Amino acid sequence: SADYQRKRDMFCDTLTDIGLTPLVPDGAYYVSQLTGFPFPTGGSTIWRVTRDGQVSAYATGLTMVTSLAWKGDTLYAVQLDDENFFDGHVGSLRAVTPGGSVHEAVVDGLSAPYGLAIRGHSAYLTIDSVSPGEGSAIRVDLR
Repeated sequence: SADYQRKRDMFCDTLTDIGLTPLVPDGAYYVSQLTGFPFPTGGSTIWRVTRDGQVSAYATGLTMVTSLAWKGDTLYAVQLDDENFFDGHVGSLRAVTPGGSVHEAVVDGLSAPYGLAIRGHSAYLTIDSVSPGEGSAIRVDLR
C-alpha cells in the first residue's frame, strides 16, 4: 500500500541519516550494523525487519559492516575492517550466509572498503574510505 511505502521510505531515510544501510528486497528491511567503539571483532549483525515490525538476526559474526547489496538470492556485506579498528582498516567483501556466523570472503585485504553496488556479475566497492583525497573504486568479479 502507499501508506506502507511512505513509512518504509521514511524509515529507510532515517536509518541512512544515522549511518545504517537498509535494503528492502523481499518486503523486509535488511539493516547493517556498524558497531561503535571499541568495534568488537564479530560484533556486527545484519538485522531483518518485517513489515509487521518483527526483528530477527539474519546473520551474525561480522565486523564493522558498512554496506549491503543483493545479487540474486545472495546478500553481500562490506566489512570496513576484518579484525579491529586499530589495525589499519584492512577489510573485505563477504558473501553472507543466512542464519550463519561465518561468511565467505569474496575478496579480502582491502584498504578501508566502504560502499558497495552490484551490477550484473560485478561488485563495485569504494576503498581507502578513511584517507582524505585517496579514495577510489574497484570492480570485483562475482562469478
